[in-house]
Amino acid sequence: MSQTNDTIAVRSSAAGSVSARRRLPVAASSFAVDVRSLLRTRQWVKNVMVLVVPVLQGFTVTEGHLLRLALTMVAFCLASSAVYVLNDIADRERDRRHPTKCLRPIAAGRISPASAALLAALLVVVDGVLVALVIPDLAPVLLGYFAINVAYNLRLKHVSLMDSACVASGFLLRAIAGATAVMIVPRPWLLVAILAGSLVLVLGKRRAELSRHEKSNLQRPALGGYTVEMLDHLVIAVSTIAIVAYLAFSLPRSVSMAGSALSSVSAMLACLVLFRYLQMLLRGEADEDPTRLLLHDRSLAYLGGSWLALLIVTSVTVGSPGFPLSA
Repeated sequence: MSQTNDTIAVRSSAAGSVSARRRLPVAASSFAVDVRSLLRTRQWVKNVMVLVVPVLQGFTVTEGHLLRLALTMVAFCLASSAVYVLNDIADRERDRRHPTKCLRPIAAGRISPASAALLAALLVVVDGVLVALVIPDLAPVLLGYFAINVAYNLRLKHVSLMDSACVASGFLLRAIAGATAVMIVPRPWLLVAILAGSLVLVLGKRRAELSRHEKSNLQRPALGGYTVEMLDHLVIAVSTIAIVAYLAFSLPRSVSMAGSALSSVSAMLACLVLFRYLQMLLRGEADEDPTRLLLHDRSLAYLGGSWLALLIVTSVTVGSPGFPLSA
């Protein structure tokens, strides 16, 4: 009888150890998913903004420039993830009352604020070392990015209009960083177009959030200073600025007949991309996350892809669309 009990105990122990071994990979996988969610790796696609100025203005394509552009994107991936972590730490109590944000790792209690702060510090340190060793010219831009986001998290995220301006400035700084990486001076009209276009997306996101929640149940305090009608007017006004600025940048003063035609069609496609987004936004079909919308709407994908393809053709055949060939 004793031998039988010993056998059962050994088998139970073995089964328990097997079960424990099975749970370890699951726990590690779950932790990795939480870290990836905390870092918002899906939002890294925003860092392609680094390429906008070099692609539109043209730059000398060398291995060194391509490497600097790639490292600049990596630097902003690290920086933006650090900012997202700090944002989740600051908003953890508010996120717990949100129907979907309550599932975020910190709000749900799966990652402690102390551990998250340590992760953010590590990201900042790695980012600082990368910039100092490889692209020191980028330091002022990244410092500006961090300064704006610290101010945003501490106070400005709760101030209407300033909250949108802070988020849009992040896209502008990414574009400036790309120009810095390949050592070109961005043209003012292009920067105005980038900032205005970024504001369209940010204000559009605010409109989508506001239209989906009751005024008395807003999770983002700054939304209390907006109305849907106000945001409609702002989006149209800023869209107009974006179109005018992009046309002033993209239509050269003196080119060949082919170059003039390509540049004109390219500008038209850029306007159609914006019009498609406005169509979805004002009809209430836009998602609260513009990144998801830009990646999954088929019409936007076709129009955006056609615009980029035409930009490449224009650049190869007649030069950069942003510079008059006679200059």
